Amino acid sequence: MSGSTAPNFCSRCGTRLGAGDAYCSQCGTAIGESGEFRGRTARRDGRGEFRQQLDAMVAEGWEIEGEYDDRVVLVDRGIGSIGLHVLLLLFTGGVGNLLYGWYSYSMNAERVELRADGTRRRLSGPSDAEADIDRDVLDWGFSVLLATLLLFLGLMVLATSGSVAAGTIGLICLLGAVAVLPPARRRLAARRSVGTFGRVRGTDERVIERPETPCSACASPIEQGVERRYGERTYLAGIPLWTHEHGRNAYCRRCAAGDSSDEGRENYSGETDTTVRNDPV
Repeated sequence: MSGSTAPNFCSRCGTRLGAGDAYCSQCGTAIGESGEFRGRTARRDGRGEFRQQLDAMVAEGWEIEGEYDDRVVLVDRGIGSIGLHVLLLLFTGGVGNLLYGWYSYSMNAERVELRADGTRRRLSGPSDAEADIDRDVLDWGFSVLLATLLLFLGLMVLATSGSVAAGTIGLICLLGAVAVLPPARRRLAARRSVGTFGRVRGTDERVIERPETPCSACASPIEQGVERRYGERTYLAGIPLWTHEHGRNAYCRRCAAGDSSDEGRENYSGETDTTVRNDPV
């Protein structure tokens, strides 16, 4: 057993290190050979790819939020849309900017889990340290507050000024009041090309871990696999207006690597798909 002790400062950037840190939270540099996380990942074939991805993400501005036995959680914080900040500055004198900036930085930060084997998984919710706050409730509350403010400003501008420029600003505020609501944001996030009209059927997939349902193809429990979602939606200029039918199927890694797309389409009726729900889009 080595008798060396972990350093107190990062050898690359000089940031002070905490007890048990395996990587510098500032630059992502590995700390010594005695760190538990480094010792475990060093035995994996994907360690080189993992280090490259970690260094690249830290260089892009991601921060290391948490270190675990076989994975690292990184967070990308921002202050929100510049265009919306400009509108808020014009009509709220900076108060709306503070609220919107705080929400974007604290509650709407993007998180990614990077595993030692090189795989990456986007985290949909806040980290465990912030799990006390109901994100959905806060999201709706802030969105309604911002939408009300933009609606009031838009109506006030339209009512008090007859110029074309003021009318344009008022209409932008009204459109912004609709766009900031969660259902509208989900529809905008799922948009297609502007030339998409009518009913369109599409699929998408995401990585899942230990879902409640077994594999739709072989019926075995899933440790890590893929969830494929199928839906038929009506689009107007690329924006989904409503969903006619939808479903989802989970596959283990072995079945997902094979040609199981046809089986998924057969299961689209919902016979084996027990996680079907009425999505808003």
